[in-house]
Amino acid sequence: MTELGFGLNGEDHRFKPCMRYLLIVPEIGRLGWPALNRTRLTVFETGLDRTDMKIDVLGKPCRVSIDLNQDIATLPIWNVKFRLYRQTEAIGLDIKARFALDGFEIAEVTDDPSGWLERSQLADFACDPLSNLTADLRSSLLEPFKYKGNSQGDLASEFCSGLGSWFILKWRLFQNYPFFTMERR
Repeated sequence: MTELGFGLNGEDHRFKPCMRYLLIVPEIGRLGWPALNRTRLTVFETGLDRTDMKIDVLGKPCRVSIDLNQDIATLPIWNVKFRLYRQTEAIGLDIKARFALDGFEIAEVTDDPSGWLERSQLADFACDPLSNLTADLRSSLLEPFKYKGNSQGDLASEFCSGLGSWFILKWRLFQNYPFFTMERR
């Protein structure tokens, strides 16, 4: 099986088959996780439950699910929504953010009606650069993951609809995480 790879700063990086890597369309901020099949990107996943990851929120372990915004109208404000769940409860906390090539910024935090976090605690925590929340969320978005089947998500033709017909695919690193960018030609 052919393995895609690239060289960056004198180091060799390989994309592994049957993995999904984040893809960003920098011009509009659209995100997706395409299935990497041999040398082609096929189906683009836009939602994911990261059951393999735990995020600590004020001493409370949480799991995270991620939804990637596909609405062109709201992409300039936010392009990813994280839902943090307590381990024992189905209700959670929503955090909308914007990920771009120049950084990661939290746009909106919606508190949980169950009251497991006070709104003032949450606002302080989300804005505290030492809380590790931003780094944990960024990692959950960027960390590649293995998939079992490539049928989950939108076909490439659907994901790229309205973006034009010619693109340049680039491989990049953000804090040692490999990802793709798809830029107009």
